[in-house]
Amino acid sequence: MRDSKQLHQYFNSIGIIALYYLQIYQNYLCNPNGLHKSNDFLQNCVMAGLNEEDILLKNKIADRIKFLRANTGLSQSEFSKKYEIDRQILNRWESKNNKRGLTIYTIAKFCHLIGISLKDFFDFEA
Repeated sequence: MRDSKQLHQYFNSIGIIALYYLQIYQNYLCNPNGLHKSNDFLQNCVMAGLNEEDILLKNKIADRIKFLRANTGLSQSEFSKKYEIDRQILNRWESKNNKRGLTIYTIAKFCHLIGISLKDFFDFEA
């Protein structure tokens, strides 16, 4: 069995190696032209924001959720209680300020709650 000093050295070496490979992987993802220069080794990598078309679609989806929820005749609080979801989550779904937008899985969950298909959800004129 290893003593604590050996274990400490072992985990330090694993940590350094893991950090190195994580950084290579992160650089590869954020630089489509290949790896970053070595002097950028520990830079922070930020994903690109939504483009204008993505923002318009995100806002249409938020408006559609709000419209369909309002058509149930329920307020956000009432809808949240009835379907046992957090009101803040519903508010986030309806918000145009949500920077990430919604996943298709979230939209499908909402559709299931109100009894419509994904096709019906997306079949609307904006």
